[in-house]
Amino acid sequence: MFTHIIRGSALRITHQNAGVDFTYADTGNRTYRTSRGKTHDEGDEINPMRTNSRQTLPR
Repeated sequence: MFTHIIRGSALRITHQNAGVDFTYADTGNRTYRTSRGKTHDEGDEINPMRTNSRQTLPR
């Protein structure tokens, strides 16, 4: 199951939560930033989600 929540507007992200790495790409689908988190095994934790910090994206 894939879950990803993003809150904010334009280039400013105020809240982001997902169970995977955060990868940012431009409109040409070119990745320009990856934020890697701890990998969790199935059943490893009750809530394997991670929250990324507030940020303003360059693109």
